[in-house]
Amino acid sequence: MKRLLYLAVSFLIAASVMAASAVSVMADAERRSETVITMQTENPVMQVNGIDVSIDDSGTAPVIRDGRTLMPIRAFAESIGANVVWNGSQRTVLITYNGKRTQLTIDSEIAYVDYEAKTLDVPPSIINNRTFLPIRFVAESFGCDVDWNGDTSEITIFLQKENIQHAAVVYEADSNGVCRAAEIIADLLGADLYSAEDADFRSDDYDTIFVGYSDGLPENIKEALETDNYFGKHIAPFCVGDIGESEREISLLATGAYVEDGLEIKTDDLENEADVLSAAAAWLSHIRLIQP
Repeated sequence: MKRLLYLAVSFLIAASVMAASAVSVMADAERRSETVITMQTENPVMQVNGIDVSIDDSGTAPVIRDGRTLMPIRAFAESIGANVVWNGSQRTVLITYNGKRTQLTIDSEIAYVDYEAKTLDVPPSIINNRTFLPIRFVAESFGCDVDWNGDTSEITIFLQKENIQHAAVVYEADSNGVCRAAEIIADLLGADLYSAEDADFRSDDYDTIFVGYSDGLPENIKEALETDNYFGKHIAPFCVGDIGESEREISLLATGAYVEDGLEIKTDDLENEADVLSAAAAWLSHIRLIQP
């Protein structure tokens, strides 16, 4: 009788923890619908949603020119999921995000937002072989709100992503084990679920994409990773079997994406859903997608 009572209490505690985790996941998804970026002049590290991110590998920091803050733009662009193209012969920078485009030219006070000419307060510059752009102009051209704190020399950028879902799970449909793992992870996160062949999946609609497969990456997932736009997005792989070198392969295929540490699930573990749920929750906490 005592053993039955112990098991019942243990089950209730586990259920409570899982429910709390689900609430935490949803709350985290709500928070991640807004991207908040904070940077400080002369500081080579910015914060993206509270996480420290180096602006580049050379210790480059934002600077002030003629009362305006300039910074190397790629780190900012990738943090919101934008794409950056540099044309060395024309000395132009083209930034595209969510169907909008902004083009700036080094040492020119004329920029183009969706082909409409705009006059800059300060032109882009080359500083120590780095391309610096006026961050307020670029951020506002993509709908961001920008705050400046003169006391701390900090600039804070807010980007609301009202029409962007938090996460999607894309999985290899040919494997029953991967299908089951994908369902568990999608349920835990409240994420949308797609098979790799689903034509309705659009990476632009999501901040984080979970990719599920068995042993090696299937060709349809390889093709999707190589042809779709994953700049600035987080990809979290999970594998039923041996994850091997597939994380590195994903990094090479999905240009500009942040590839998280993957989850390796043993086939035998799929026989107990609670074990998979526990492993998935620990993994999501490790890669900071849910609170521990």
